[in-house]
Amino acid sequence: EDMTGLTADWKTLLYKFSPRFGISFPISERMVVFFSYGHFNQLPELQYYYRDPFSGQTIGNPRLDYEQTILYEFGLTNQISDSYSIDVKSYAKDISKQVGTTKMTLAKLTRGAPSEMFDNKGYARARGLEFEVNKGYSDLTSGKMTYTVQWTSGYSSSAFDDYVRSQSDIPYPIRERALSWDVRHQVIFQGIISASDQQDLSLFGL
Repeated sequence: EDMTGLTADWKTLLYKFSPRFGISFPISERMVVFFSYGHFNQLPELQYYYRDPFSGQTIGNPRLDYEQTILYEFGLTNQISDSYSIDVKSYAKDISKQVGTTKMTLAKLTRGAPSEMFDNKGYARARGLEFEVNKGYSDLTSGKMTYTVQWTSGYSSSAFDDYVRSQSDIPYPIRERALSWDVRHQVIFQGIISASDQQDLSLFGL
């Protein structure tokens, strides 16, 4: 007997088509303009499929679909010297089918107590600009520094947001809002110092 009242009619085979396209065009000896477009699919965490109702008030859903991201990028790369280049690009990400929860009443299983079942109901989007300076290997060093400015908005910051709202009697959002992973400014630096056995390397006096 199906204790949840749901029919086990989910698919045993799930597949996705993920097209990706990219093009670059040199506009000078040292500068290239590029554009890319792609679909990216990610399998949700397995707990969202198989979580049992006896571990809390959230229930897994074997019907879950892949979370999908559509990414657009446009920018240019400029070789400003023999060792240095700079990349400037704008990007947009549309993220759909994010895992959230939907309130259900499963009378046989929970004796009428409402539970939250995981569902592909979330949506988010990100827009940003990225500036990257790259240094090729010279004088024993290489690396890059990246600065990103980004704006994100969406429905929920995590799969459990709707569950938290239901426990606190907070109404479900009807419009996009800033998410917890909305980091407006970010700087990342990566540096490498390397030398072969034949090279003399001095670092901090050593």
